Amino acid sequence: MLIQRNSISGPAFGIIVKKQVGKAVVRNKIKRLTRDFIRRTYNQIPADVNGIIIAKIKAGDCDWDKKVTDLTDSLKRANIILEQ
Repeated sequence: MLIQRNSISGPAFGIIVKKQVGKAVVRNKIKRLTRDFIRRTYNQIPADVNGIIIAKIKAGDCDWDKKVTDLTDSLKRANIILEQ
């Protein structure tokens, strides 16, 4: 995950899923679920954040609960998610 501060009106994230993760169906599912995670945590993310989320090669193998936990932990380690 790469994070950069900005001065635009709200947080923005890009999602990268390499072909090694799986076929197009798997890659698109990972992107769809990651976008959903960002939508659900949008109000906890500061407005001055740009980020790129890069899916690991084994991302297609694990279940969604594990992915949510990993994404949440990564954003907390980067001091991006604001605790409520």
